[in-house]
Amino acid sequence: MDDIDIEELTKKTGNFKRFYTFVNMLMSALQHKSESVFIDLLTYSDLELYRKRKLGKSAPSTNLPDPVAALNNKRYLILTYAVEFDRVHYPLPLNFVENPSPAMLQRTIRRLKQTLLETRTSSIDGPANKTLASMQAENASLRLRIQQLQDTREDNQDDLSSSVVHLKRQLQLTRLERLEAASDRRDPRIERDLDDCAGIAAEKSRIASSAGHPKDQIESSTQVKSTHRSAQRRS
Repeated sequence: MDDIDIEELTKKTGNFKRFYTFVNMLMSALQHKSESVFIDLLTYSDLELYRKRKLGKSAPSTNLPDPVAALNNKRYLILTYAVEFDRVHYPLPLNFVENPSPAMLQRTIRRLKQTLLETRTSSIDGPANKTLASMQAENASLRLRIQQLQDTREDNQDDLSSSVVHLKRQLQLTRLERLEAASDRRDPRIERDLDDCAGIAAEKSRIASSAGHPKDQIESSTQVKSTHRSAQRRS
């Protein structure tokens, strides 16, 4: 059968297919790539039985005439295309060879081996394997990139931790320096007030001493000392 015969066969089923479309459907069925297409190998009697069951007729008699018995030696490759709510059957008749010669069998074996070799070679160098190799290479590249980013992140975290520790130390040192400076620094106005208070107290003590009031002198001296101590505490 050539491409025209195949297209004519599909037209008779009511579901026309182009030759290359039909070949793709047949290859998908042979390689089990799709659940919508599958194949069966039937005899002529199997086809007649299926046809009569479909038409609602009884099963044929087992005693077949000679022409029908001869047809029963034929085999049919049935390509079934399961579409929504329906199925389409494409019967492909196979040539029957009752007694094939050794040369014919050897040619068939060589042809099948060559076909198998071409199929394996095309599967190795096919688009699917190229896509798989590309995806594996991309995956390896992404893994390396992720590892580099993780290493960079860890280094940045270490640098950040060191910077935080350094800043904390600087802050502590600054606070200590400010406390020391505050404890050593005195306001000149307070110093003048203290000197004035001490001078007034000394003058009162002198006056009290010359007036003969030792008790007042002692009290005045005590008050001056207390005032001086309070001022020192405030400073």
